[in-house]
Amino acid sequence: MESVEKIKADSQFLLTPRFADKSLFSKEIEEAVRSYLVSLEAQKVKWAPLLKGVILTLICFSQILFVFLSPPASVLEGTLRLIAIAFSVMFFGLNVMHEAAHRNLPGGEWVNMFFSYAMDILGISSRVYRLKHVGFHHQFTNIYGWDGDISETPLIRMAPSQEKWSMHRYQHLYAPMLYTLLTFAWVFNDLERIVFRKVGRATIKRFKAWEITEILAFKFIHVYLFIVLPSLQFGFLKTFGGYMLVQGILGLCLALIFQVAHLDQGSEFTSRESPHDWKVHQILSSADFSTNSPLTDFMMGGLNYQVIHHLYPHVSYRHYPAMQKIVAQKSREHGIAYREYNSFYLAVKSHLLFLKRLGSS
Repeated sequence: MESVEKIKADSQFLLTPRFADKSLFSKEIEEAVRSYLVSLEAQKVKWAPLLKGVILTLICFSQILFVFLSPPASVLEGTLRLIAIAFSVMFFGLNVMHEAAHRNLPGGEWVNMFFSYAMDILGISSRVYRLKHVGFHHQFTNIYGWDGDISETPLIRMAPSQEKWSMHRYQHLYAPMLYTLLTFAWVFNDLERIVFRKVGRATIKRFKAWEITEILAFKFIHVYLFIVLPSLQFGFLKTFGGYMLVQGILGLCLALIFQVAHLDQGSEFTSRESPHDWKVHQILSSADFSTNSPLTDFMMGGLNYQVIHHLYPHVSYRHYPAMQKIVAQKSREHGIAYREYNSFYLAVKSHLLFLKRLGSS
């Protein structure tokens, strides 16, 4: 898998967005975080994320296998087991696949590649995701046309510079329904990247023949394992219905977790020329939530610390609570608007109000 530098090199960044020179605030943040990361306290948790990853991997795939070995006795039982699988896959994705995509799991490149390929088996190309998420979303957060996460569909207006349609006035009502299609759409969007070679306004280099073969092979494996094979046992209609139920739960939950972190009432957007340096822009375009909840930290793999994750995407989430205190304090000292919601509910509410405002303004 490519490094972040290689990902950027593989994209033809023409007239890319530019940020201001590094500020005193950013220099102070870097020094404080560097001091923490070399401390003994930071070293104590080195292998914990990998252990958690192994456990979640076993839980996730054993649940899927159990459906084949012990078919549900009723529709209700089958539905409940599919819901359990959806949440199991979600926790696995947040805690393991996302960390592996950022190469944050301890153990080196091969360990992270191994867990990344679990994403491919579940239908989403880890290679394309790493390009789009690590190479574009993290580099150009909330810059419409460059951040692929807010440039995917014209059906939802996610940035002030995006063209407004009359239907957008209702987007706060229908957006959650569209979110249920997120992960299902990802299965096909990977193929679109191969053909049209676009992430937002950026043109990416052609995928090599072996990369295309790898992507297509995993798509075939995914369809065979989760559509063809179970159809032989349960029938196509039941299989596809169950498949879409899992995808719907996954799509809605993942979309909300990621969207509330960047599309809330206080989110800042910028054009190609940002008045802020990169770190300040990341803070102003991101928000944390539920950072006082150990349970939320555990379930979401630290993605409730979205500000910290965007400032330091290549640091393990186990360090985020300590780093958040540093960033929040420095932000107060320099008058930077660091945002945090006390609960996920309040973050979702702010996101929907943002969509309502952007759809009607």
